[in-house]
Parts: sequence; C-alpha cells; structure tokens
Amino acid sequence: MTRFRPLPVFAIALALTAPAAGLSSTPAAAAPAPRAALQTVKVDVDGDGRKDTVKITKVKKHLYKVAVTTAKGRKASLALTSTIQTDWGIKPYWGAAKLDKVKGHELLVATGGSDGYTTAVLTWRNNKLVRQAAPLARSSTYAWYSLATPDWGRCGYRFYDKSGKRYVEQYTLFKMGTPRWEGTVVTSVWKSAGWTKTSSKKVKLTSKQVKKYTGGFHGVTIVR
Repeated sequence: MTRFRPLPVFAIALALTAPAAGLSSTPAAAAPAPRAALQTVKVDVDGDGRKDTVKITKVKKHLYKVAVTTAKGRKASLALTSTIQTDWGIKPYWGAAKLDKVKGHELLVATGGSDGYTTAVLTWRNNKLVRQAAPLARSSTYAWYSLATPDWGRCGYRFYDKSGKRYVEQYTLFKMGTPRWEGTVVTSVWKSAGWTKTSSKKVKLTSKQVKKYTGGFHGVTIVR
C-alpha cells in the first residue's frame, strides 16, 4: 500500500470570554473560535470565468465541510465524510478539473484510501454544491475509485471529446501475465442528467495498449 508522509495535525483554537467586571463572579463559558480552513483555494466553480473561493474545514474527526463563495457572492456548502488523513496522512482536497460539459470546475475530495482511493466529485448546480454520481458505481453511487499500481492493477477515468460530445471511460484492469492485461472498460457520455453508459466491453491489452490507462483521472487538467 502506498504511504505518504503525514501532515501536521489540524488543531482548533478556543477563545475564552472573560466576565464583565462587577456584573458576575461566574466565569463565562468557553466559546469555540471560528474554525480555520484546513485548505483554501481559488478556482472557477460556477463557470462564469472568475475564480471563486473554496474552503475545506475539518468539523471533527472524519467529517469535513466544503464551502464555496462565488465571485458574485453566492454561498453554498456541503458536508462529507473522509478517512484519507487517517488512511494516508494527506489532506482530503487534491484538486479541481473540468470533467463534464457544464462550465466550471469540479472539486475533487479524497474520501478514503487503501491500495487505491475513492474521490467525491463536487459540482455547482443551480447555485448549490452537490455530489456528482460516478459513471460506474463501486462502493456507492458517489464513490469514484482509482488505483494506480503499474505492475498489478489500474482503475480510473479517461476523459475525452468526440463529435461535440463529452465521454469518459471507466476502466478496471489487472495484469494477468507478461505482457497481457485484462479487465473491463465502460464508456459513458455526458447528458444533462449526468453520465449515461453507452457501452461495456471486456478487454485484453498488451503493455503498449495499456499505457493510455494510467489509473486515476486523466484526459483533464488538474488544478491544484
């Protein structure tokens, strides 16, 4: 299993309010200070061409809040569970990319890791921040699964455009010998309701043919 160097532990400060002199001898209750953002990034989420502010805040262990404030001042947020800091010692947010045909970037938030990892894809719809369903569900509807072990298995998403349409190939491939790889490639096209499957096929690939399936998200530019 891939290991990453742990990051510093995220801490939440508490602000103490002193009692007003001469009014009460009872100490005021400790009040939590506003939580500092674990990560803050600037990226166009709503598709108007201007950078929006994205803040990822740790609410408690394994629970995070992703909040977006657009350049127009609109605000939306979403809470999600992620064990990636425990699993791999990294922060949940790992980038943004333009995955579908709708303007604006999708936000990529890692939700868990073992040999591979799962990602929640968050997108802006009707002034709300929502999860985008994966083209092919694995552990849940919203779990995008990736695996990138060059000599064993590769799982991920290859995006491309063809004839004015947006496609994604979701692939699951394992090395079955030298130089043979076998698995499944499921192709989906983007429609207004989301990703719609168009085909599914079993494949046997050579080491040369498998090079375009690297694992993870590719065919898109990842904005960090």
